Amino acid sequence: RLWVDNEIVNSIKTDVAPLNVPYIFHSGTLTEQKDGVCGMLEAFGIAKSRLPQNTKFILTGNIAKSPDKKAIEAIINKYKLSESVEFTGYLDTETLRRYQKYCSLAIINKYPTTQNKYCFATKISEYLIFARPIIITNVGEAMNFFKNNDNAYIVGRLKDVTIQAWSPFQYGRIEGAFLLNDEFSELNSK
Repeated sequence: RLWVDNEIVNSIKTDVAPLNVPYIFHSGTLTEQKDGVCGMLEAFGIAKSRLPQNTKFILTGNIAKSPDKKAIEAIINKYKLSESVEFTGYLDTETLRRYQKYCSLAIINKYPTTQNKYCFATKISEYLIFARPIIITNVGEAMNFFKNNDNAYIVGRLKDVTIQAWSPFQYGRIEGAFLLNDEFSELNSK
């Protein structure tokens, strides 16, 4: 059983989805070292042609303040994602909760740094409160609580292993999964 923090659930006063299209959500820093933002955008760029056309990738934070701003913009340009990627800037708590509650998929792309190896991202619990599917990398304390394809999709670095990350979106569109599927050779290459 999942214990639900009613304070978080009840913090949503305007219970309306922030977008009327499917969206993938990441709340965290816009840095490659801590949250693997470039890896996530690269994976989204590769997978975008297989996702519903109106799918968006929403990231919290201010791109102008990111130390990886140029790399982020280069990936967006490389895959022509300017209409599909949005940076929200800082969100107040209620708005953040609405984005979390209504996202189609949440991503937490931690790289194996000293900081990430010994932490548990609290945002994981927030996504679970709203029963959102999550993709997490196999880094950190979360691995003590999650099992792949049971209560999370667990992958290696999204920059190198992008496949499973997008499986929830492809449901009903093609047979099988992205993982080890010859039709998705670019996604499956290391």
